Amino acid sequence: MVCLNTLGQDRKFTQDEINYALKCVKHFRDTWETTEKKNLEVDLKFKMENQDYDKVYKEHFEVQDQQEIEKMVEEAIQNAQNEKTAEGEDELTESEKETVAKKTRFEIMTKGFWAPEAAEEHRKLVAAEEQARVQSSEADQRAQSAMSSQKESQIDKKSQENESPPYTPLVPEMWKEKCQQVGNLHLFKYRKILQSLFYLLRVEDRESIC
Repeated sequence: MVCLNTLGQDRKFTQDEINYALKCVKHFRDTWETTEKKNLEVDLKFKMENQDYDKVYKEHFEVQDQQEIEKMVEEAIQNAQNEKTAEGEDELTESEKETVAKKTRFEIMTKGFWAPEAAEEHRKLVAAEEQARVQSSEADQRAQSAMSSQKESQIDKKSQENESPPYTPLVPEMWKEKCQQVGNLHLFKYRKILQSLFYLLRVEDRESIC
């Protein structure tokens, strides 16, 4: 519904003014529908382009992350137990172990969204490893025998294709970029996902978010 106001002039609108208002409303409607259609196309394109990433992560890397988390949880529980033993106290109860496990998991997941110092250290480490890999690859190519058969080359290539991509579990801020990409979407179905992100990123306290 669109309403017109003469702003205190106490008069009727002319037919030309009414037609102009209707024309503006129609133009706004058409522009809105075109924009919404384009936004939907952008969202669908984003979803299609990221399907491969999600598939590869679930098939190859999700298990590695979970194994690393469980390993770190066990280490945290053992460290807590060692502290109590050193102080001459009894062993951890099951309730205390569960509390340590929950706290450790939460800290690990939080670092996946926000850990600027750890992320910077990781980027430097990756850059150094990449430089070393390139140098090693160039040295291997120079040392490779010119008499290597084409068959062996094809076998090596096939073997490399069957291997899963290299992956480092629990990279600091590994989900931060994905969360930022969510901000570019125009359609969103599950609001609890946003609530969880706000909570993990500590945008507001729990009461305000929920």
